[in-house]
Amino acid sequence: ARPVSVGDLVSEGQTVGTIDPTALELAVRAAKAELMKAEAQLATARATEERQRTLITSDATTKQTLDNAEQARASADASLAHAQANLTKAIEQSGYAQLRAGFAGVVTVVGAEVGQVVSPGQNVVTVARPDIREAVVDIGEDFPVPLEIGLPFTVGLQLLPAVQVEGRIREIAPQADALTRLRRVRIALNNPPESFRLGATVTAKLGNQH
Repeated sequence: ARPVSVGDLVSEGQTVGTIDPTALELAVRAAKAELMKAEAQLATARATEERQRTLITSDATTKQTLDNAEQARASADASLAHAQANLTKAIEQSGYAQLRAGFAGVVTVVGAEVGQVVSPGQNVVTVARPDIREAVVDIGEDFPVPLEIGLPFTVGLQLLPAVQVEGRIREIAPQADALTRLRRVRIALNNPPESFRLGATVTAKLGNQH
């Protein structure tokens, strides 16, 4: 499901997309079953270890048998911890079936349609904050300085070059585009004038270098 379209206003926490949760729910069920199995195995291993500890005091068992019981209990402990971690991960991933807006804003781009198969990290909906404006630029590998959060830029309107504002990098794409080899960078603008409207074409420069 994708209940929003371009131009829609959304509130913080509103669902903007939902993926089929069946596989994620099955993973949670399987993880819960494995946890119950691990708990039962640990209970058995602990009981066996305690029984061998009691028997060894009366020489009714051997030290090797007790050592084996201790190793089995330690292995069951590790299996239980692993099962608990798997369940925690499965529950966390099940929460990803619901895509929610992290803030109130307006939908500017939709990148997926109902019935489409999406991969992790794929854009489904882009929401812009009306109270925060930013410039989006694509930067190549030949950029003269390393890209890092907070790097300052001067951003100007292409149609009104005299109108310029300062900004700093807020977000850097983790990987370059496979075709263009460019990395998408978002520059948070510092008190931009009203002329910096959503969708306006801009130019950006770093210091005195374009």
